[in-house]
Amino acid sequence: MRGISKKTAVILGVIGLLTGARLALPYVVRHYLNKTLQNDIEGYTGSVHDVDIHLIRGAYSLDSLKILKKNGKVPVPFIAVRTIDFSVEWQALFDGSVVGEITVMQPQLNFVDGPSEAQTQTGEEGNWRETVAKLFPLRINRLSIADGEVHFQNLHAKPKVDIYLNDFDLVARNLTNSEEISKTLVASINGTSKIMKDGKMELRLDTNPLAEHPPFNLDLSVEGVDLVRLNDFFRSYAKIDMEKGTFSLYSEVAGENGKFNGYVKPVFKDAKVLDLKEDADKPFRILCEAGIGLVNTIFKNYREKQVATKIPISGDLSNPDVDTWTAVIKVLENAFVQAINPDLDGTVNMGNLGRTEQELREEAKESRKAKRREKREGRKERREEKKKEREEKVATRK
Repeated sequence: MRGISKKTAVILGVIGLLTGARLALPYVVRHYLNKTLQNDIEGYTGSVHDVDIHLIRGAYSLDSLKILKKNGKVPVPFIAVRTIDFSVEWQALFDGSVVGEITVMQPQLNFVDGPSEAQTQTGEEGNWRETVAKLFPLRINRLSIADGEVHFQNLHAKPKVDIYLNDFDLVARNLTNSEEISKTLVASINGTSKIMKDGKMELRLDTNPLAEHPPFNLDLSVEGVDLVRLNDFFRSYAKIDMEKGTFSLYSEVAGENGKFNGYVKPVFKDAKVLDLKEDADKPFRILCEAGIGLVNTIFKNYREKQVATKIPISGDLSNPDVDTWTAVIKVLENAFVQAINPDLDGTVNMGNLGRTEQELREEAKESRKAKRREKREGRKERREEKKKEREEKVATRK
């Protein structure tokens, strides 16, 4: 029997090494990722259960990612994700840009309010951008999130509070703003979700992430949130009960060169606060709820059965300014003059950033005056025409 040739042995050896490297690669990557997650996020630690490598499509995926606060005093993870897939975006690669995309499946994000800083979880102290860069060193051009949840919890409140978004889906495109990828140089972010199972949220954000002070247009709609589902929050933070009603919110904000303006328009519809039979043994609580019910009665537009106001917001990104007095005036205007339309106004964009709410109102007022003048002039012309016709008929009879 002839021995294996030297050339064949070398080839087999190389194949063996490559096979061994391929088999070992997931463990090497998992070790690196766990080390990064455990040591490189300020205030937090994390772990990955498993790593899968997909050489053909240039990707790897993480299974069961968890990130927790280090002190162990918050019992729920800050981030928990079933699967994250990192891959090269081939279309962009063909266009000459080496960028990647991230797909996140069933993520859960938990913000926690607690009696102390150690029992509070906001993620503010974490260096998340640096961590993502270490996990995936390519520039990220596309991010998609599917079937996510976002929770706000207070586990120390009585009753415990858990307000959440569910069925959260988001797609962010063209985050690199590379000319080879997009001629518009505008990144778009679109998201939808349910709120406490009944309400709905939609958001759209257009921006240029590479600008020093990114310009942006943001539209946000929240509709049909059942106030009764928020009673744990109301009882813990406002000491009231909601018997019925829905909450909606509409907002448009535009910014450029570090400045922004826009509005927030909350709408309460068919809201009712107070149940004397159930709270008969709680006189101070009854007084509180009755007071809120009185305000609700005063500020309600009865034709629309809703309480609403439009709050203008403006300023710079480090010092947002909400005009409280304008909010109060808007409540009164809505209560006694007209109901605020339950929809986006479509009046805020980067084209009118330099104009104040007062200027926009004055312009709308002048526009209404011009339309009324046109109507008056039209009616006057029609009267004159009819008068002339009558005079002609009289002259014909003579």
